[in-house]
Amino acid sequence: MLTVDFNKLRLKGGARVLDIGCGSGRHAAAAASLGRFRVTAADTNLEDLAKARERLDQHRTMSGPLPGSCSLLAADI
Repeated sequence: MLTVDFNKLRLKGGARVLDIGCGSGRHAAAAASLGRFRVTAADTNLEDLAKARERLDQHRTMSGPLPGSCSLLAADI
């Protein structure tokens, strides 16, 4: 379930989206799949980042390359 409607944010093409505490990456993948954004997603939990990578890979497998970019980062507080 997505809790962010990126179309309502009225971000311009090429905007940078920062997803802090990305968890399994559902919002990061959704933003990248729109193709208008450069997404950076970060989390402290390495297991969640691995799930986020799997989610992005699944999107690529099902739909081909993501139109937007998405970078995953391990963060520390």
